[in-house]
Amino acid sequence: MPEFALTLVLADLFDVYDDKPDEAARIWIRSLQLPETFISSSRELKYLHSLVGRTYGMHLIRRAFDARVGTDESNQFIKALEDVCVSNEGMGDTIPDYSALPLQNLILAVWNKSVGKHEEAAAVLRPFMQTATSGVYEDSGLGAPIVNFVIARILIAMGDEARGVALMRTYSTPGVINTLCYGRCGLLPDRWIGGYSSSTCLTDLCCDCGEVLKQRKRLPINVCGPEHSLVSVPNREDLPQGKAYFNDELVPITQIYSDIRQIW
Repeated sequence: MPEFALTLVLADLFDVYDDKPDEAARIWIRSLQLPETFISSSRELKYLHSLVGRTYGMHLIRRAFDARVGTDESNQFIKALEDVCVSNEGMGDTIPDYSALPLQNLILAVWNKSVGKHEEAAAVLRPFMQTATSGVYEDSGLGAPIVNFVIARILIAMGDEARGVALMRTYSTPGVINTLCYGRCGLLPDRWIGGYSSSTCLTDLCCDCGEVLKQRKRLPINVCGPEHSLVSVPNREDLPQGKAYFNDELVPITQIYSDIRQIW
């Protein structure tokens, strides 16, 4: 497993720092093509494999938006995303394995929703959102924070910013798990005091990095972009167990999940 993780670090270096996205893509694609017998040998490997799908998917959706929706270049990036998607079976399982989610499928669904392909998006997102919000607290391992992370970003990308931000604030609560700044600015997770989430490419940024983009400037690395829509995630607070701030009111997280099931 350490070798696999180091390979993913190399892909990240190629993409983010060296401006060699094709080199990074080759690593991500090969990683997604690893045999099931290898990936299923441990939950940590399943998580890393799922992380590859998310990283490559975010990379492609960012480049597709930056190339302008509807252009040949943009369509090529989405075709590459479609090529690495797998069967949607299991998205609506009663007890899904959240550590092994094919996140590239969900990212493609977010794209489809943003370009008006509502039926294609709903076919993937609806069963996932229904079952994920029902069983998130039944998983005490890697799955719970992963699915909370995914649900929050889907909500933000779909325009339900209030609920998405409420879940993100619980996700980055001290002592539970912390949000990372994709801007690679050196901000330590335990010093996270809020920031921004891109509804365009699903990237999290600290306040300083987000402000750079809001001034229509680019970051020094290949992450997000000044044309992307940023949603503010307010300064976090130490939240009581099982609670979240929704519209400035402290409510049970289960209430937010119940509302999501009704909406979806």
